[in-house]
Amino acid sequence: LEGETLDERLARGSMMPSLVARLAARVMQALTVAHSKGVIHRDIKPSNIFLAGYRVTEAKLIDFGVARKTDDAFRLTKRGNTVGTPMYNAPEQARGKGDLDGRVDVFALGCVMYEALTGEPAFVGDSPGQVMSRIAGGQGPDLNKRLAMLDPELRSVLASMLAHNRDNRPADGLALSTTLSAIADRLEPAEVP
Repeated sequence: LEGETLDERLARGSMMPSLVARLAARVMQALTVAHSKGVIHRDIKPSNIFLAGYRVTEAKLIDFGVARKTDDAFRLTKRGNTVGTPMYNAPEQARGKGDLDGRVDVFALGCVMYEALTGEPAFVGDSPGQVMSRIAGGQGPDLNKRLAMLDPELRSVLASMLAHNRDNRPADGLALSTTLSAIADRLEPAEVP
C-alpha cells in the first residue's frame, strides 16, 4: 500500500468534521463485514487505519493480529485479561470481560474520531493502568464542552459510540456507517478543504 497511517496524518493536526465522519463511515463498513462474520478487531486505533493514496475515501483497516471470533471460547480473551491499546479499549474490554462483541470496536472508533477532531486522545493518564481505570470508570471527555462547536448530529453520534454502557452504543454497523456518510455529505459543501 502507498500512503500513510491515520496516526501519521494526525501528527500534522486535527481533521475537518466531514473528513472524520467520512473516515469513520469507511472504517465502519469494514467492521460491519468483520462483525457479520463473527470477528471483532479489538485494536482499532489510528496506526491500524491506513489511508491508501493518502485519501480518507480509501481508508483500509489493517492489523487483525488480535482479532478473534466471538464464538471462539478457547481463543477469545479470558475473563480478567485485556487485549488492545489501552487508550482505545472499551470499558468492558478495560475491565477484562470475556464476553466482548463488535461494540468494543464501535467504542474504539469513537475514540479515534474524537482524536481526529480534537488532536487529543479521548482518554489519557500517566500510565496504561490509569487510562484503563478512567475508561472503566466512565471518566471520558465532556463532548458538549470540548466539541461545543461541532455539528450537533455528529456530536450525538459520537456520544453514542463512546457510551460507557455498551447497550447504549450503536449495534447496527451498517446503519451507523450510513448515518456517518450522510453527515459527511451534508457537512462537506460547507467546509473549505
